Amino acid sequence: SGLEDRPAGALSGGQQQPVALARALAPEPEVVLLDEPFNAIDPVHRAALRAELVAVLRRTGVTTLLVTHDREEAFTLADRIALMRDGRIVQVDPPERLYFAPADRWCARFVGAANIVAGASLGLATDGEVLVRPELVGLEPDLAGGAEVVERVFLGHDVAYRIRLADGTTIEAQRPSNEVVELGARVRIRVHDGPVPSVGA
Repeated sequence: SGLEDRPAGALSGGQQQPVALARALAPEPEVVLLDEPFNAIDPVHRAALRAELVAVLRRTGVTTLLVTHDREEAFTLADRIALMRDGRIVQVDPPERLYFAPADRWCARFVGAANIVAGASLGLATDGEVLVRPELVGLEPDLAGGAEVVERVFLGHDVAYRIRLADGTTIEAQRPSNEVVELGARVRIRVHDGPVPSVGA
């Protein structure tokens, strides 16, 4: 509002992006190609524009191919994600499957923080290596616990922890900020219910 008479070239980069999106959608195409569409938009407006775009695309039912390096953007917008490495597609799956059942270690780490450890280190019933996402690692303060909090980073809504296990392995945990565990605390590790897949190379 208030910019109706201004030519697109006179708009800021952040204002030009929505105009470009509107121009792409106005002819009601069968397919829309979006290449890093939110790059020039500040983080506050990016989330709002992304939500608005998702609503428009779902309402119109237009097939959309989005190229992005932003993991959150891909997870938010995509029904299916094709993950590429060195110009080759290495996995195609819905976001949840890509996150919880990655094809290999590289995929696991590319789409988010990943603890890849021997199952026995976490008390799981397997000797093989497993993937446990940090948000599935519960911390229970216990003076006799076999693990220690060696790093604690407050992120607002969450707290990121680095934990040293009894065998010297370190893992990451991410807990809500209302679950307070102090730096240096002894803890017991509890893996929350959720997918814990074995991982290959």
